[in-house]
Amino acid sequence: MSRVVAVRHGEEGGIELYRLDNGKVLDRKQICEAANKGEVEGISTFTTRDGDEAVRSDRGQPDYSLSDLPEF
Repeated sequence: MSRVVAVRHGEEGGIELYRLDNGKVLDRKQICEAANKGEVEGISTFTTRDGDEAVRSDRGQPDYSLSDLPEF
C-alpha cells in the first residue's frame, strides 16, 4: 500500500498532484480512484460542495496532513 509523501498546489491554491512513496504522481481523479480501492493509506474520499470527489487526510493522524506535506 502506498502513501502520499508530497503534493503540488495549483494556481488557485488547491492540491492538483500527489506524489506517492513509490514515485508515482497522480492527479485528483487518479488519487480518488486509488483511495477508493484502498491502494493509498492515510487518506479517504469525500464529496465537495460542488459535487466533485476529493481526498483528505484520515482523522486521528496528528503527524499526517496533506496540506502540510512538502511541495514537489
